Amino acid sequence: MSDSTKTPAIIVIRHGEDMPDDANGHAENTPCDNTYSFPGFPGSGGKPDFKNNVVPAGQIRLYRLSLSNAEKHKPNKPYGEAQAAALAKAMPDWLLNTMNIAPITHMIVKRPYGQSDTTNPFQTSWQFADWIQKNQKDLRPNGADITFDLPTQPTEDGGKVKRLPFNVADLMKNPNSTFICWDRQGLWAKSSEDKGDFILKSLCREEDHGKLISPVKGQTIYVFTNPNSDGKYALDKLHNLSLDNGGSIS
Repeated sequence: MSDSTKTPAIIVIRHGEDMPDDANGHAENTPCDNTYSFPGFPGSGGKPDFKNNVVPAGQIRLYRLSLSNAEKHKPNKPYGEAQAAALAKAMPDWLLNTMNIAPITHMIVKRPYGQSDTTNPFQTSWQFADWIQKNQKDLRPNGADITFDLPTQPTEDGGKVKRLPFNVADLMKNPNSTFICWDRQGLWAKSSEDKGDFILKSLCREEDHGKLISPVKGQTIYVFTNPNSDGKYALDKLHNLSLDNGGSIS
């Protein structure tokens, strides 16, 4: 069951700020060997991963992190790690009490654990997901676990044409709320050279397309509500995550 006094929504944010490129133009990262546990995480499917480790079901394992921090960051940009912490601090209360949004029961975050996968969306979302999984159990139907999906970006024509990493009809079946964190490449067509289906425009009703902007890393928050029969959602206004007071949303 869902709380009929609260509005089901799809909340979308771009990942936080990443580290600067190194001297060779490659994205910097911090090597690690971190295991994350969550119900439904796929592990490595019973086979060794690209580091030759077998990761059990219910876990994923990351070998690098690439959100920026005090040691590695771009000039005049917020630290991505601080944005992730701010999201976890500010988002739960803001959604439920300021926005009156139904609790999140589904998360869709770009896959972080392949050899060439970006870890930024997962890093941005992890603290938030872990907090609401543990602290909002009583708000979810029958105390169920959050469904935490980690899909890749489907493409066609040799990777030149992007497709959505989810089925919009499935999102419409959720009587509560869904949270999506992705990279710019899947959220927004930067130019006419970007082809395919992009998350923000695909979710948004045509009459609200004028409200869409290119998402700022770890800051711009889109709240989509009230889908029509075509699976297009209304977009009221854009919101902003800041680092004020450890995390606030306006």
